[in-house]
Amino acid sequence: MASLKVKFLATSIKMQMHLALFLPENAMRVSGPDKLKVLWLLHGEGGDCSEWTRLSMVEHYAEAANIALVMPSLDNSMYMDMAHGGYPYFTYLIDDLPLHIRDLVRVLSDKPQDNFVAGAGVGGYGAVKWALRAPGAFGGCACFSGDVDIVAALGDKQAAGDLGDDWIAAFGDADRIAGTADDPMALGRKLAAAKTPVAPIHLACGTGEPGIQRRRDAVKTLQSLGLDVRYHEEPQAQGWPLWNARVRDFIASAVAPGVPAEG
Repeated sequence: MASLKVKFLATSIKMQMHLALFLPENAMRVSGPDKLKVLWLLHGEGGDCSEWTRLSMVEHYAEAANIALVMPSLDNSMYMDMAHGGYPYFTYLIDDLPLHIRDLVRVLSDKPQDNFVAGAGVGGYGAVKWALRAPGAFGGCACFSGDVDIVAALGDKQAAGDLGDDWIAAFGDADRIAGTADDPMALGRKLAAAKTPVAPIHLACGTGEPGIQRRRDAVKTLQSLGLDVRYHEEPQAQGWPLWNARVRDFIASAVAPGVPAEG
């Protein structure tokens, strides 16, 4: 196996950007059209590209499933082209990064059925938004302890006086996001109305987490639209014990079905 740290100048954001890359043991023997499946993993608020490898066993699961991992650092952008500061982080994520990393590492598949995206916390919001903004790009997405209904989440933070400077810098406020391409609920309604095929959406959270009713409501709404939303609640775990278990199960059930789960 190989764990790599990559740094490159991203043209959209005009900064040096960092990412972590994991390749399984047989990656260098891959040739021809059958390239590696890829799981794009997004970190949470205050995290970076090292978060998943430091705090979970995802490399172990990826090695067993023979898949690659791409783990970018998006700072505290909240997966937004930021409302204040002008930095287009989300544009970098969905436009620059896939082209750059596939050009650099030629063994990664670009087929939609071979690509999956998942994230924890606000990274889960970013994962679902990416999958809904590019509905033909992924075979599935997952959000662990994140808010798909970001407008409701921002409204609750604002009402509680808990909308910090980092959230304001990224989003502005709830009214600015509602109904836009940064609102996954609005994207879901639009795709459902157009009968656009959408990859399965896997959502999970712990029952003791703040905002769980808001997340349950979002699941019901998306399912009522006819979207394939698969929801899991865990009564005994939250944070990294939950996210580690859920990424293992996401790999086993969606990314590499039929491969025995490890760990």
